This record gives sequence, C-alpha cells and structure tokens, in this order.
Amino acid sequence: MKNQSAVDARYRSDSNEMSRARAYLTVAGCATIVLTTTIASSLVEAIAS
Repeated sequence: MKNQSAVDARYRSDSNEMSRARAYLTVAGCATIVLTTTIASSLVEAIAS
C-alpha cells in the first residue's frame, strides 16, 4: 500500500501543477485579448482621424 500512496501523492502534485498551468494560461489569454482589443481600437482611431 505504501507504493499506492506514493502514486496518489504524485498524481495530486501533477493535478496541482495542471490547475496552476491552466490558471496561467487563462490569465495570459485574457491579457492577450485585452491587448489585442486596445491595439485594434487605437488602430481604428488612427485610421479614422
């Protein structure tokens, strides 16, 4: 059973890293969307003026 608990601990840390990576990806995606929107709107303003 000792081996099983080691596997459980490894799986738990893996899923922890996965959720952390998913959080980083979500933040990066939101930042990319905000940056793209900002750049696009300033481009539209520059073209319109």
